[in-house]
Amino acid sequence: MQDEKILKENYEFFVSIKQSLLDDVSKKDKFIVIHDKEIKGSFDSFETAYIWAKAQFTDENFLIQQAINESDVTNFVCGAICQ
Repeated sequence: MQDEKILKENYEFFVSIKQSLLDDVSKKDKFIVIHDKEIKGSFDSFETAYIWAKAQFTDENFLIQQAINESDVTNFVCGAICQ
């Protein structure tokens, strides 16, 4: 089971590096696997990231976050709904 403290630390790490991920063409829009406050991999789909991380980290103390700009998602949703 994931330790909440470790999960929180990994999330805080993600937040701290998010802008650099968005600026990196090879990471933007990817699903980022974080373990021990380090990027361990980036994947095109959540499913691929999860399967890989589950096989790599038996302690399950990993985080998967997509490197996206929330305003892009909001604009997309509004564009789809507001028409």
